[in-house]
Amino acid sequence: MPLSAASLSRLLLRRTIGWTLAATVAPLPAYAVGVELPEPLGARTVAGAEGLAAAWLNPASLTLDGATELALLGNGRGALGLGVAGGGLGLSLRQRQGPSGGDEVGMHLLLPLATGLTAGGTWRVGRRNGVAGQDADLGLLWHPTANWSVGYAHRGLAATVAPASAEQLGLAWRPNDERLTFSLDHAWMQGRIDQGRTSLAAQWQLAPGLQLMLQTGRDLAFAAAALDELRIGVTLGHGRHSMGMLVDGDATQGAAPTVAAGWRFVDRPAPSAVWPDKVVVAARLGGSLAPKAGLAGLLQSLPPRPATALVLEALERNGRDPEVQALALRLDPLDLSLGELQELREGLSRFRRAGKRLYIHVSGGGLPELYVASVADRIFLSPGAQLDVSGFADEVLMYGDLLKQSGIHADFVATGPFKSAVEPYLRNRLSEDAKAQLASLLHDRSEQILTGLAEARNLPMARLRTLVDQGLLRAEQPQGLADETCHPDEIEARLCKELEIPEAEALLERFPADRAWARPRIAVITLQGTMARGTSGADLLMGEVLGSEDAVSVLDQARKDDEIAGVVLRIESPGGDADAAEEIRRAVERLAAAKPVATSVGPVAASGGYWVACGTPWIFAEPGSITGSIGVFSGKLSFGGLMGRLGVSLDGAQEGKLANASTIARPFSAEERQWLEDSIQHTYRRFLDLVARARKKDFKDVESLASGRVYTGRQAAQVGLVDALGGLDDARAWVAAKAGLAADEPVVLYGRARTDVTPVLASLAGDHAGMAKGLVGLTRWTTRRTWAMDPRFQAPLSR
Repeated sequence: MPLSAASLSRLLLRRTIGWTLAATVAPLPAYAVGVELPEPLGARTVAGAEGLAAAWLNPASLTLDGATELALLGNGRGALGLGVAGGGLGLSLRQRQGPSGGDEVGMHLLLPLATGLTAGGTWRVGRRNGVAGQDADLGLLWHPTANWSVGYAHRGLAATVAPASAEQLGLAWRPNDERLTFSLDHAWMQGRIDQGRTSLAAQWQLAPGLQLMLQTGRDLAFAAAALDELRIGVTLGHGRHSMGMLVDGDATQGAAPTVAAGWRFVDRPAPSAVWPDKVVVAARLGGSLAPKAGLAGLLQSLPPRPATALVLEALERNGRDPEVQALALRLDPLDLSLGELQELREGLSRFRRAGKRLYIHVSGGGLPELYVASVADRIFLSPGAQLDVSGFADEVLMYGDLLKQSGIHADFVATGPFKSAVEPYLRNRLSEDAKAQLASLLHDRSEQILTGLAEARNLPMARLRTLVDQGLLRAEQPQGLADETCHPDEIEARLCKELEIPEAEALLERFPADRAWARPRIAVITLQGTMARGTSGADLLMGEVLGSEDAVSVLDQARKDDEIAGVVLRIESPGGDADAAEEIRRAVERLAAAKPVATSVGPVAASGGYWVACGTPWIFAEPGSITGSIGVFSGKLSFGGLMGRLGVSLDGAQEGKLANASTIARPFSAEERQWLEDSIQHTYRRFLDLVARARKKDFKDVESLASGRVYTGRQAAQVGLVDALGGLDDARAWVAAKAGLAADEPVVLYGRARTDVTPVLASLAGDHAGMAKGLVGLTRWTTRRTWAMDPRFQAPLSR
């Protein structure tokens, strides 16, 4: 992660202090049988510490959070270390003075093996006693629960750079949280476990930025000594920097107590109660808010993440941070659905309600961006800027005549006049029912934006509608939708000046210095894509495919995981195969029987997406989310006319008069069409019955809401298809309350990576057959009949 100019200046200032401390302190042995290395300014434990310095004892202690880390450690017997790490990779330089002195370069790598379990390795090249060599260290770190940690390290496997092979096993315990950590470690060399050193340590975080450490130990090789080691240390943190010092008394070395010191830089500022600051955070948001996987994404599977999740996390975290005073936000054009806009807007509103100041610069776009910004204290536009406030429109590409002229026959059957996803294949204009539904959705969604703007900015609705009809908002005439004009960089500087703060920090990079060991106890499982049986992937017709096999596997894993107390099911799916949806819904139902589960409707959870949502006892949807579409369609495209023009035909044999109904060479016969209608009516009745039971409604009442009709979240709440209006945070709070957890309980993403790298790996390996197979898997055509909502309702509002 690149450092800002100000961060680099602070880095140079602290570097001088760090080198001075490191050069003037006295030496420290690692332990009586140990290796002379600079060590963490904390406990000598392979289980109770994380970070680059801790990775010098246990390579699995490196972190994957993506932040750049620099560490400088020294002890006066000549051991000095400097390192840099980030995203699971690290590089270190270490030097030892004295009779057995030497230098070495270490390359560190961390690999996640499973949830809570990581493995690490260090390859070291250097000199010892004037002889060059190379060596390796291996380590494991396991956090089975939020309270316990187990670590193991084997250093100096070849014993060429190190004086001898050394092993260490550790167990750490946190009674409540990261504020207090106890660790018990035993280290030994050359397999002589009975002659190693056993040590007990306590690390106590008195306040953010202030930690004390006490460690005692006994070397079993010295029978006369009871406790022959006492280490006392203190670490002070401020922003991105932390500095520490410790005193070490080791009777086995026959030397006076010594002192060590060190400095650590992490390019993610953390709060400090020792030197509290007033902080302004800044961010620039635009597009789809898609998070960047970074290097960690190459090393581990990243489950699907709701678009707004990362920003909502940061807003909540900074809203609770007493040092954070304000947010300067630059808002570029957003490519989000209305439901996602509302989630983002509510997150900003909560941040402001926490007593923080919020300035937003709208740097492009139009009504959606102004709608999000309307919760701010002040809204700014660039001088001379123009925003498109001309309203909203949805258009559907109709290609029925094109298919007919091409010799392609669209043959579909649907339940109800509102199940209109197939109309673009059949007609050159929308039916009256489909057009009325599209207009109703568009009207409700635009009303939500205009009403929200009018209320937040205290504007008469009539005046706002007049402005919409004019089409443009000019910065020189803000019409009440903005307050001032300035350039984007000026709002950050303005907030810093008003609050007397030197510079702003990045909203998404400010984290607490200490992280919880185990995964959080609420999981977010995201179901994205069109549902089909089998595994997830991509499809030429349906785009992203959510495979029921993968979805059920993840849901069952969460059900069996004792560390997960509750689940938020985030559904972002327009529907899909009926059998796949039922398979997923049943897994959701089993999960809901074991622990609290709530659905959060994303941009769209309709048709099969709504079918799955009915497996949970409580459904949240943003007012602008799309849901419902209780209905079924099925059919096929037949290419007989086109094939005839091209001189291509199909011929063969069949057993059973309906066996060849799915052929692409001709339309359905009358008997086949009746068979298809019977099939979808059966599925439709199952759907109606499922919704009636899940929503505790009469079958006839559900039937009156069905026929493929699509609803906004607000409309769905009015007719009882969802339980409450709200987004991810509301669903999390509901699950936390049901599970007896804190309302702000953090969450973990549960799921499988969406990216199929089979073709890439096969290509690199020269396996052309494997590459072809992988590419076919990525572009597979789903042959099962599907029922889905019209794709036009998935798109963000057109401007």
